[in-house]
Parts: sequence; C-alpha cells; structure tokens
Amino acid sequence: MSVPEGDRPESFWDKLGVSEAVTAATEMARGLGTGRFEMSPDELRSTRAEWQAIFDDIEVMRRDATQMTQVKGPGAEVASKGQARAANESGHRYLVSLAGIQAYVDKFGKGLDRTIAQYEQTDGDRAEVFRRRQGELE
Repeated sequence: MSVPEGDRPESFWDKLGVSEAVTAATEMARGLGTGRFEMSPDELRSTRAEWQAIFDDIEVMRRDATQMTQVKGPGAEVASKGQARAANESGHRYLVSLAGIQAYVDKFGKGLDRTIAQYEQTDGDRAEVFRRRQGELE
C-alpha cells in the first residue's frame, strides 16, 4: 500500500536536500536516454556548474558527517558501548550512501565535461573550415 504523495512524511533524505538532487539527476537522465536531448553550450556550462555545486554540497555533508562515526557512549557499561557502536555503524552507512551519491554526481558531471569539450571541438573545427573557405574566396 502506498502513501499519497501529499501525506508522505518528510524523510531524512528530503531534509538534507539529497532527494531533490537525485530527482533532478533522474529527470536529466531520462532525457539523455531518448537519444535526443538538446542544450546549447551555455546551457551545458550552466548545468555543469549546478552539478558541481551539488558535488561540493555533498562533500561538505560528508565532512560534517564524519563525527557520526565517532560517537562515544556516556559510560563504560555494555549498554553504552552497544549504543555507541550502533550509532557509529549508522554513521558509517550514511557516509557510504553519500559517497555513492557523490560518485553518481561526479560521473554525470564528467559526462557533461566531455559533451562540452565535443561542442567546443566541433565549433573550433567549423570555425577553421570557415576561415579556410573565406581565404579561398578572397
């Protein structure tokens, strides 16, 4: 049974903004899979900057979250140690999750870099052909 979207409680990922980043990535990936996804070079550069900002935000989240793997119990008894261990394991799983998301964002960003380089190479090649033809006409 699914919960209607409007009635769904805000998740931990929603609060961190990660869900929005993943949703944006998914929407962009859908367009790429059709074989026809057009963007101007300026739009690509702008999109690349946005992906870099997401990558940087996740890096800050990872750095801030390292303290979640260094929890110490309030006492030396078994219960305190067990709670600390559970918290540290949870923190570690969170860091692993962030690393996976960041790797995805990085891979997508590098794909945009390659696309931008291809645009620039093609534009440069066309400009050279134009200069040569213009010289032939003179």
